[in-house]
Amino acid sequence: MLETIYGQNNNNKNNDSNKNNNDDNSDNNGGHIVLRWDMKNLEIKTRSVEKTLEPLVIQVTTLVNTKGPSKKKKGRSKRAHVLVAAVEAATANFIERGEEIAYENPDIRGEMLGAVEEVRKTGDTMSRAAREFAEDPCSSVKRGNMVRAARNLLSAVTRLLILADMVDVHRLLKSLQVVEDDLEKVKNASSQSELLDNFRLFGKNTNDLINQAAKRQNELKDPRLRDDLASARAVLKKNSMMLLTASKAYVRHPELAAAKANRDFVFKQVCEAVNTISDVAQGKATGAGQVAYEGPGELASALDDFDGILGIVFKQVCEAVNTISDVAQGKATGAGQVAYEGPGELASALDDFDGILGIVFKQVCEAVNTISDVAQGKATGAGQVAYEGPGELASALDDFDERINMDPLTYNEVRTRPSLEERLESIISGAALMADSFCTRDDRRLKIVEECNAVRQALQDLLTEYMDNVSNF
Repeated sequence: MLETIYGQNNNNKNNDSNKNNNDDNSDNNGGHIVLRWDMKNLEIKTRSVEKTLEPLVIQVTTLVNTKGPSKKKKGRSKRAHVLVAAVEAATANFIERGEEIAYENPDIRGEMLGAVEEVRKTGDTMSRAAREFAEDPCSSVKRGNMVRAARNLLSAVTRLLILADMVDVHRLLKSLQVVEDDLEKVKNASSQSELLDNFRLFGKNTNDLINQAAKRQNELKDPRLRDDLASARAVLKKNSMMLLTASKAYVRHPELAAAKANRDFVFKQVCEAVNTISDVAQGKATGAGQVAYEGPGELASALDDFDGILGIVFKQVCEAVNTISDVAQGKATGAGQVAYEGPGELASALDDFDGILGIVFKQVCEAVNTISDVAQGKATGAGQVAYEGPGELASALDDFDERINMDPLTYNEVRTRPSLEERLESIISGAALMADSFCTRDDRRLKIVEECNAVRQALQDLLTEYMDNVSNF
C-alpha cells in the first residue's frame, strides 16, 4: 500500500511495517480479520516506511537547520520559503493518498481518516510555524515553535505510513487464511479426485502466499525476521508436493497407521511454516515454545528419543511397503488387508509409500546427523562450498587443477598442503552429495566414491613429489 503513497500501482511490496508496529495486529473472528494497532508505537521496522518518510525528514531537517543571514541586515530567508513550500507539497500528497487508501479499504477507513486528519492538522501548524520562521530566521522562539511543529508532523506522517502498510499486512493475513482453509480441505479429502481438486487450489494459493512473503522478506529490516521468513518459505515450498504424495497414500490406505503418521508429519511441517509466516507478518517472535537443551546430557537424551521415534516410524513404513509388495506377489498378508483390484492401483500405492519412505527418511536422518555432530562439537559443513548450480562443481575442479599446477620452488609444506587438501575435500563433499542422491544408480555411486579416493591419493603423491623437489633444491 505504500506504493499508493508513492503514486505507483503495486500494493504488495510493503506488507511488513504494520505487522511490526504491533504485537497483535489481527484477530480472526469467523473468517473476518480485525486489525489491532498501537497508536503510540512508531517504531519503523521496514525499509519501505523509511524510504517513504526519508524525503520529508530531509526537507524538515534542512528547514530546521536553516540559519539566519550573517553580516547582513536582518531579513527574510528565500531558501526557507522554498523549503516550506516543499514540505507543504509533500504533506498534501500524503493527505491525498491517505484518503484514497481509506475509501478503498472500508475495514480501516475510520482509523485511516483519523490519521489523515492528524497529518492535516500538524501540517497546517507546521506550515504556519515555518512561514513565521522564514520571515524571521534569526528568532530563536520561532525556530523552537517550528521544531516542535516539525516533530508532531513527522510523528503524524509516520502513523499514516504505518497504518497504510497495515493494509498490506491485512491482505497477507487474508491470503494466509485462504491457505489454511485449503490445508483443512486437503486434510479432510476422502477420495483421490477430491484430494486432487483441493490440492490444485492449495498449490495456486500457496504460490501466491510464497510470492507475497518473498516481497515482505525483502522489506524487513530485522535480519532474524528475514531469516525466519526465508526458512518458512523454503519449508512450505519443499513440503507442498510431499504433502500431496503422503495424502494420496493415506486416502488410498486410511487403515494403515504408517500412512496416517506420514501424512500428519508433513501436514504439521506445512502448518508450522504457515504459522511462522503469520507470526512474522504480525511482528510476533517466532520459535516460541521450543525447548532449549542447556543442561548436561539434555541434547544427547533428546537425540536418543528422536532417534527411537525415527526407528519406530521407519519400521512401520517398511512393514507397510512389504505388505503391499507381498500382495503384489500373491502372498498372504493376514486378515484385514486391502484388496487392490483396479488397474495400476497396487503399483501406484507402492510408489507412494516408497517415495515417502525415501524422502522422509533421508530428511530426518540428515537432521539427526546434524544434531549429533553439533552435540559432539563436530563441524557440520559450515564454510564448505555448496556446488548446486549447473557447472559449479566442474568449475571448482578446473580451478583446483590450476592451483596444483605450480612451480615446485614455490611449494610450501605449511601453507600449500593444507590449502589444497581443504579445497579438494570441499569438492569431494559436493561429489558426495551427488553420490548420495536418491536418483544416483548404485554403480554410479560406487564409481564416484572410487574416483574421490583416487583423487585424494593422487594429490598426496603430487604433494610428496613437490616436497622432494624442494628438498633437492
